[in-house]
Amino acid sequence: MHFMNDDCAFNVTRVLINEIMSLSLAQPLHTGGDILFRRFDHGTGVVHVTLRGACVSCASSTVTLRFMVLRLLQHYVEEVVEVEGHDDDGEDDDGDGDDRGWVG
Repeated sequence: MHFMNDDCAFNVTRVLINEIMSLSLAQPLHTGGDILFRRFDHGTGVVHVTLRGACVSCASSTVTLRFMVLRLLQHYVEEVVEVEGHDDDGEDDDGDGDDRGWVG
């Protein structure tokens, strides 16, 4: 029987979060804004996302993160505790040389 080590489980979680966000949020956010996956802190359960376009100045972005994105992710990924939105600062948080968020 094969068991995943912590690094493997962490990578699977990152891929799952990225795929869920890519597939499930594209249609609801077709209003000129975008929410991109930045990174997942496995120790705290916090998913960090980048707000772009209309989402940056939208008064409802906090509600969208809390009630749409958080609930969606928690439905599929039990490790997710919170979602934090950040403005697009161009930083490469996951070290892959790409500031668009982690792409599996």
